[in-house]
Amino acid sequence: MREKRYFPAPRGEDGAPAFTKPHLKHAVMVAKGSGRTPERDAALILCSATTGLRVSEIANIEVRHIIAEDGSYLLEGWIPGEFTKSGRSGAIFPRNKKFQEALDNYFEYRLKKKHMITDDLNKYKGLKPNSKVFLTETGRRFAMSIKKRTKGEGKNKVTTEYKACDVLERAFKRFYKRAFGEDTDYSSHSGRKYFANELANILDRKAEEHEFYDDIVELMRSQNLTSIQPYLMPTKAEVINASKKMY
Repeated sequence: MREKRYFPAPRGEDGAPAFTKPHLKHAVMVAKGSGRTPERDAALILCSATTGLRVSEIANIEVRHIIAEDGSYLLEGWIPGEFTKSGRSGAIFPRNKKFQEALDNYFEYRLKKKHMITDDLNKYKGLKPNSKVFLTETGRRFAMSIKKRTKGEGKNKVTTEYKACDVLERAFKRFYKRAFGEDTDYSSHSGRKYFANELANILDRKAEEHEFYDDIVELMRSQNLTSIQPYLMPTKAEVINASKKMY
């Protein structure tokens, strides 16, 4: 058994707990039966938990990034670096059947509301390929806000700008308050942590086979090891297979 090194995760929003599978199912069930856009909300929760995308990435992911022209879900989708917190592009795997079913229900809602659609139902499920997967209730993209992040001290102090989606962040919090009560600690990070924990199960199995990889940072599109413990890197086939069973 290889020796594991652990790095303490920062507190604050990242201190939100990871979902358990029963809690994830409960959150999805509540979302399907409440709110003004239950089709979208259920798909949002499952997107977070089965792809590991951050809120800003979920807000920016486009139809063409997960759906082929013939309307089928891509075996391996992608998220451009311009939409990620780290600035790095990465693969995503929209292979979970429950997630696909939730998306299909939401896309039917979009077609009915005529939110960013085309006249050709045989291409991209009738949706504009460069439209965002998830839209507001009025059929518009989620607004992004510019924020600043400062790292280091003294001469090494560096301030960078990044985009965040506060509207969607608050929406996730509303989902979980409806499901678990006003005092819940669950947040948008809970789905991403659930995804990471499911990947860790793969990595632990691979560790038992004495295979070693550096860490899981690349797959999670993170810049450092402080918020994600180093694990064995799973193969794409293993991630795809795991994503199908995450819910």
